[in-house]
Formats: sequence, structure tokens, C-alpha cells
Amino acid sequence: IAPFVKQLRLRFDPMDVRAGGLRELWRHAEGPGVRSKYPAYLVDLQLDEKMCDPTAEVTFVNDSAMTVKAEEKSVTDILEEIMQPAHELMMADDVAASSGEATTGPAGGGGAGGRMQTRWGA
Repeated sequence: IAPFVKQLRLRFDPMDVRAGGLRELWRHAEGPGVRSKYPAYLVDLQLDEKMCDPTAEVTFVNDSAMTVKAEEKSVTDILEEIMQPAHELMMADDVAASSGEATTGPAGGGGAGGRMQTRWGA
């Protein structure tokens, strides 16, 4: 999903058992393989100690956005929800490229390193 994601905002209580899928997604998104291949995308981690509902807010390279309610979902389930619009972007990008039109292009195709922000909820 990284080529078509501009920003991934994860919000959860790190001690909440319902947020296991989001914790796994965070570990994957911040892993060295993803980070080195797509350095320009932003992972915004918001740790909230007030037992908030675990959510993933995704902003795609075309500035469309979606929110995934991740309570008790596995990382696979979360990724499947995110992949639906990402797959549509990939298909549109392929069609535009084959017709010679300008494309949105994948995020992070170079540039100076990606960023991660971590904030603790109040």
C-alpha cells in the first residue's frame, strides 16, 4: 500500500488489547524495508491512554482519505480495507500511464527521508 499512501495516521491506546492489529501495522509501516523504499510517506502515531477506539486514517496520493475502525481487527483485515482504494488508484495509474497521461505516481519515489510523528493524547 505504501506507493499509494501519502499519510498513515494511527490512533490507539498502546495497552489496549483491541489494538493488536494496529500495533502490527505500525511495526510494518515503520520497518526498514518500507521506510527505505518509500521514504516520503508520513506515519503519524497518536498514542492515547484513554482507551480510545483504535483507528487508522489513511490519506492517499490523490488526497482522498478513509478511516478504518480497527477495533479487534487483525493486521490482515485492516490492510484489506486499505487495499481496496489503493488498488483502484493503482489501476487508474496504470490506465493513465498506458494512455500517456500524467499520473499521480507512487509516493516516496525518492526524496529526503520520511517522517514519523508520535504524540501522546491528553
